[in-house]
Amino acid sequence: DNFICSSSYTSAAEKDTVIRLWDVRTRTTIREFFAHSKDVNSIQFSLDEMKIFSASPDRTIKVWDFSTCGKTRKVFKGHKLRADGFAISPDGKTMVTAGADCKVMTWKLGLKETDGESREGTDGNSREETIDVKPDKTFEHEKVCFACAITSDGKYALSGSHDKTVKKWEIEGDTDICLASITVGAEVQYIAIDDSLDSTHAGTNTFFVACTDNNIRQFDLTMKADAVPLKVFE
Repeated sequence: DNFICSSSYTSAAEKDTVIRLWDVRTRTTIREFFAHSKDVNSIQFSLDEMKIFSASPDRTIKVWDFSTCGKTRKVFKGHKLRADGFAISPDGKTMVTAGADCKVMTWKLGLKETDGESREGTDGNSREETIDVKPDKTFEHEKVCFACAITSDGKYALSGSHDKTVKKWEIEGDTDICLASITVGAEVQYIAIDDSLDSTHAGTNTFFVACTDNNIRQFDLTMKADAVPLKVFE
């Protein structure tokens, strides 16, 4: 809880491709990761706080490992346009990503070093062996997709798009068809699921959608075809 990550840019001509790890107590940078060939859209710690995930308009998602002094361990390639939102399952085994190519992709995070395609790293931290990972499943929206989330049991993914829909997909199993789809009334920017199984918090079995009309809508996770918001926060 004493560390945060950041990446920023001051103008379109001066985009910052570096991820910085900060010590909150001292307000100082303790490590820099020379992350991507373009600016960084999203950053997230792994659940064990030993890795950092980052997404970029360079169409990749990367994993940075503290145990190797911040070296790139895996590079997830599949999106044809910028990679934006991503979510990691509670068990840490699966990642779901959303991109400007209208695609939603699932990835296995538990890959061994012998899986995927090995190559020599070219990031600014080191020259080492990294693993290029390909998506496990690919789903699709009609327009750009910036938002995704995973249910607490790790079985399903939700994705939100500028086509004004939220769709439900099965992560495991053979099917890659849409299990449910609802229209939310505005372009979707962010999704958060509240179905916690933790005894300290009784989940409401709902999800929240932040949209470009500056409203947040709450829906039931059953996602019936004629679903309307349970609440709208303006």
